[in-house]
Amino acid sequence: MSRIPIYEGYEGSYFFFVVMHDRAKGSMMDKTCGFSVGQDDGRMYLEKFFLRFQDKSLRMNKVHAKAGIQVFYSQKAWMGLLGEIHYETVFLKNCLKNLTGKSYKRSDDPGFYAFDGRKKSTGVEDTSFADGLASVIEFYERFTYFSKRMIGKNPEKPFIMVKKD
Repeated sequence: MSRIPIYEGYEGSYFFFVVMHDRAKGSMMDKTCGFSVGQDDGRMYLEKFFLRFQDKSLRMNKVHAKAGIQVFYSQKAWMGLLGEIHYETVFLKNCLKNLTGKSYKRSDDPGFYAFDGRKKSTGVEDTSFADGLASVIEFYERFTYFSKRMIGKNPEKPFIMVKKD
């Protein structure tokens, strides 16, 4: 199974971090406490959740609505987004079980809790449909894990900012 990478800090095209308020210049961006995913992975697997939970009442979301470069989420909205990702994960696990006859079981590999390093692409890998589903399931589980960990380390910062390059 190939792994959909999640990077520590400001590495990918979609960067997630917690901020004090929804004013970009005063947000005190701490690029070390966040994590990121690649542009294609963010667009393919996460964008639909971002659009569904975007809080248009936040001041900076009104200002940046057309540009779409950065979007702010309250912690409540972000937890709702993570809940929807959980439901999607349950659905994908059921699909995988129907496809293979076996339940998805995450490996106990400690690498699950580690960020990925940058690697040069060696081309397109052949993967089965079942392996692809398992990769997406693991990606969603890891995304949820890193999101909750990021919020837990910074409970005093009530907003999550998603910055797209």
